[in-house]
Amino acid sequence: MANQKFYIKGYKLDPDKIRQTFSKKPDLPEATSDIYWYQPIIDYIPETAYRYVGCGLEPDGHYNLVLVLDDGNDEAALKQTNVDLPESLPKQVLQVLTTGVWESVDGPI
Repeated sequence: MANQKFYIKGYKLDPDKIRQTFSKKPDLPEATSDIYWYQPIIDYIPETAYRYVGCGLEPDGHYNLVLVLDDGNDEAALKQTNVDLPESLPKQVLQVLTTGVWESVDGPI
């Protein structure tokens, strides 16, 4: 039996939005300056705002960090439902997050 793909839905930490929002640390390369901000952003978001932190796969093969709200094997079904904004998610972080559905790198959790 072939491996069935697993998908995660939620909010990814968007590197482009992070670079636009936060200043670059002088001692970090431009290509990875967004990664410096991942931990402070996640620490700011209450754990009640998401089920778990997952790793999604972009169409271009890059990985992304996703605050997972839902998951499953049916990509189409996940895409059909709206991503509801959790009440405990601070509105300020929306400027660095992007909603969507991605293939999970981690598989089912």
